[in-house]
Amino acid sequence: YYLTILAGIREKLATLKKPVDIPVVVHGYDHPYPIGKGSREWLFDPFKAMGYDLDDIRKPDDLAKSIRAMRDVIDALNRMLEKLAGSEAHKSYLRYVDLRETIATQWPADPLEGWGNDLHPKRDGFSAMALKIDAAIQKKPWPSTVKLAQEPSGLPRQTRASASPQTGPAL
Repeated sequence: YYLTILAGIREKLATLKKPVDIPVVVHGYDHPYPIGKGSREWLFDPFKAMGYDLDDIRKPDDLAKSIRAMRDVIDALNRMLEKLAGSEAHKSYLRYVDLRETIATQWPADPLEGWGNDLHPKRDGFSAMALKIDAAIQKKPWPSTVKLAQEPSGLPRQTRASASPQTGPAL
């Protein structure tokens, strides 16, 4: 999927006339806990549907297996993204951010406190992740970057946010 997206970006950029430098950031995710906290639909219910007995505290093996399974999935995603960002084809413009253990670092006494539900952190958890992503964006120097055409105004094309006089274009 990521290769398709990156290929689409490169294909679109090849059709543009006036280039401007932009970097691309990819990130993985932190290790969630399928324990039925908050909304159970994200992980708890699917694990139960696969036969895991997560309600019975007398069967801690199923809970441990589900937590391990999610760690394996998230670790595989992060390995793939790190490899992608370091590959010859993409390392000149792609930066990978590792978000694993962000929640556990913010809530060392009880990492479950940082999660709003099985899959999504609380607001402070998302903020901690955003700070890591921002730090990666701010880290200098960026390698060479992908080229993106400019609008006639001289600002890069923008899809979600607008530019401000203080911060410049928002990408």
